[in-house]
Order: sequence, then structure tokens, then C-alpha cells
Amino acid sequence: MYMNTILDETFSRLDLTASQKLAVCVHILACFGAAIGHRPYVDHGQKTYGNLNIVAVGSTGCGKGASYRFTQSLFARVQPDLLAPHTETTSAGSMRQLLREIDNVLSQPTLRGMGEIRIYHVNEEFAGELKSVASTYHSKLPDLLCKLMDGSPISETFGRQRISYPLLHYGFMAHITPALLQSSIRPALITGGCANRLLWFKIPSDAYIPLPSLTEEMQQAVAEDLRQGLAYAAQQRAVPLSQEAITVYNDFCSALGVERASQPGVMADMTARFPMHLLKVALVLTMLRRKAEIDADAISDAIELISTTRATISSYMTPSAQPTPENAVLEHLRATGSQSRVALLHALSQRFTLRNLRDALNELEASGLIYQECREHDGNFPAYYALAN
Repeated sequence: MYMNTILDETFSRLDLTASQKLAVCVHILACFGAAIGHRPYVDHGQKTYGNLNIVAVGSTGCGKGASYRFTQSLFARVQPDLLAPHTETTSAGSMRQLLREIDNVLSQPTLRGMGEIRIYHVNEEFAGELKSVASTYHSKLPDLLCKLMDGSPISETFGRQRISYPLLHYGFMAHITPALLQSSIRPALITGGCANRLLWFKIPSDAYIPLPSLTEEMQQAVAEDLRQGLAYAAQQRAVPLSQEAITVYNDFCSALGVERASQPGVMADMTARFPMHLLKVALVLTMLRRKAEIDADAISDAIELISTTRATISSYMTPSAQPTPENAVLEHLRATGSQSRVALLHALSQRFTLRNLRDALNELEASGLIYQECREHDGNFPAYYALAN
């Protein structure tokens, strides 16, 4: 996907692979989209802003963190006042915790005086937050995330602390592994509209190849290009679509409507907001390219990018892609032959709760699919589970 002249020339000089470029590009889009704030918006129907909320899905060590740090190095020389205030967290386990984390950043004296309303939130261990979002105990957390992503007014009181933001431009970048995504995602998050407000990108495994370092010349050129893009975006308000772009956009929406009608269920729910995501990505690309209107190329590039999320949804979020505890136990025992109860629970505890695993073991044993046998071990007789013949 084409970003702009300077960035693409830099990627070419660094010989980035297609996988590395995808991983870096989604991080650039999230950071840049958070930085442009609520000044530019898409002038097509309702106002659509450029805040992107992205989850990078990839195995441990695939290059998610390296891509994030590489992107931060690209923005390191940009004027601080042009960038969105930045918060990193790995423990946003409740509405109160997340809102206070954001307020701690935005309430700093230097930002309070500027009337700052932008925030770029990065969570490199999204599984914990996603599990909290799915928990009925933390039922207010998904509502808060929806409000943040939609730019809805925030007004909460915790004891004597009142946190209020009539308008907050919230950009989000998260990392999660496929196994933890499968074990954490819940149907309610999809049907409730929280999950489909996020764009889910699968980071290819070959993106782990170490990213090369930027030369001094490259750093200066990229920083100046990003600075000019952000300064240009700050001067914009309503950004229209060209007639050609409207045609491409309408064709996409029509095709999406047919697809959703023929594929009810998770895929239909998750793609429902694709038109909105399309306009958001196209707006960010247009500001990166410093153009006064969204052209057909920006729409086409945005379609290409968000269409890659279908594979992620299909692989990890559809019912057939979400293994049950019972199936996980059977698959594990097929691979190991037999295993002690403690070792089995430990091996699967990252994917399922202990309560669900215990219930699954009891159900499988009652059904005659597995059985227990006691083996002598250091004077003890632990129970080992094995598949029934």
C-alpha cells in the first residue's frame, strides 16, 4: 500500500519486506490519526474523524513491538506539540483505571493550558484489557471504550475526583497473540459493537526480521515530512470526497451489503462498520499526502488495507475458530498421550479459566472420552488424564 512519497522511498531504501511494511504502516496510521485530532473530518454524510483504533494480532516475537518502536523513532523528531499526548499501559482492567490513566496524561499543566483533547493509547498486552472488557464485573469498561472511540462526551466521578471531557480524540494501538485473542473474545463484544469499532490486523510471522536503523538523513527527511503533514492537517476542516472517490466508496458499500446479507453472523457484525473505517483510513492517508480532498486512490488504498482484516476475523473470531475447553483438552491429550491434572490445567490456563477447564474435565470424564489413572511419583499418586480407547 502506498503511504506517501517520502515514507515509501524510505521503506524502499531500507528494503523492508511486505510484512514489515504492513506492520509499520498500521502503527504509523494509528499514531498519525491520533495526532491530527478533530480538526480535519470527512465531509460525506455524518462527520467522520481520523482516529484509528487498531489491534495487531501476531505470535510472540513476530515483530509487533519492534514495529511500534520503529514507528516511534520516526515520530521522535516531530514537534511535541503536533503529536498527540502518548500513554502506554498494559493494565487497563477497569473503566476507572483506564480513565484515570488518560486523565493523568491530559491533566498535565502544559497540556491543560492548551486545551488538549487528543490521546494516543498504546497497550502491548491487550489480552488483559480484552478479558476485562468481556467480564460482566467490568461491564462499564466496554461502554467507556465505545465512547472513547466514538468521541462521545465523558463525564465520571470517582470519589472526589471528577473527570470530564466533552470531546476527546482517542487513538488506540494494541497488541495481542492469536491464542489469547481466541480465548478472550466473547460474542457479546461483537454483537455489542465494541469489537467492530476496532480494526484487527494479522501481523505475518516473517515480520520478525530485525528492522534496519534509519540514517541521520532519513530521520530528518521523515520527521520533516510528518511535521508538514500534521501542520497541513491542523489547517483543514471539512475534507470532501472527489466524484471518483464517491463512486469507488459507493461500489464498496454496495458489495459489502451483498456480502453481509449472504454471510450472517460474526462476519456480518464485524464488517458492519467497514464503511466508517474506510473513511477514517482514507482521511489519514489524505492528510499524510497533504491533499485537499479524498481521491479515488486514497479510497482504494483504504479498501485494500481494511479488507485484510477479514482473514483475521475469520481465523480467530468466528465460532468455528474459537476452540471450546473440551476440544482443547482432547487436542492436548492427543499431543501428549497423558498428563497430570496440574500440568494439564497449567498448560491450558492461558486460554481458558480454571473453572471452565475443571468443568470440561468433569464433562469429558462423565462422557467416557477421558479417564484418570493414578501413578506413583516421589511417594505421591497424582492423577493422570488419558484418552479413552
